[in-house]
Amino acid sequence: MPGLVEISAIMIIGAERRIEVTAANVSNMNTPGYKARRIFSETVYLRSGLPNLREVQVNPAAGLAMTNTGAPFDLSTDAGAALALRSSKGLEFVRTAQLHRDADGRLVDMRGRALQGSDLADLVVSDGAAQIMPDGTVLVAGQPEARVGLFDEAASNLAGSPEPLAANRGVVRQGMVLGSGVELGDEMLELNKASRMAETGAKLFQLGDDLLARAASQLGSIGK
Repeated sequence: MPGLVEISAIMIIGAERRIEVTAANVSNMNTPGYKARRIFSETVYLRSGLPNLREVQVNPAAGLAMTNTGAPFDLSTDAGAALALRSSKGLEFVRTAQLHRDADGRLVDMRGRALQGSDLADLVVSDGAAQIMPDGTVLVAGQPEARVGLFDEAASNLAGSPEPLAANRGVVRQGMVLGSGVELGDEMLELNKASRMAETGAKLFQLGDDLLARAASQLGSIGK
């Protein structure tokens, strides 16, 4: 059964992780499509061990607001659909991306992740004014050149493999980006929680130390 010292340790560690996650959230307040993360404690009976901390992603109930940027390669999807970006680590599925055309004509973001077409190959767009239709068709000078891949957001992120959407289900919004799901007020509340948790953990540690000192004193007096 964990003692006061062990419980105080997990509380202080939990407070530290809350602060780290909150700092990451605040630093991504202006990152399109970013969803805030939270630390939750998985409560267990003390006789079976210490509480386990778990980090989860928060999905805003009201959804993320779209902003019109007018940039031709700023893309967003409606809820339920996702774009696929390929990096050296594999495929990632996102609802919004700010892209630019590289020297090879690929559409890539600032991290070098390449947008994938419906055939799961790097999407290449030639020079010229590009128009991206709601169904993902890419038109250059009025002629179709490629199609943006649209995938099931939930299934693809869960499985880590692409789940293509059925025809007419996904919608691409050209010149639009999603805002982040970070609310500064919520993050300040999380910081307050972390501060109180750290203070409580420190007090428990001090209490445990005091109890040990008293016990040692009592044992010393009995020995005499």
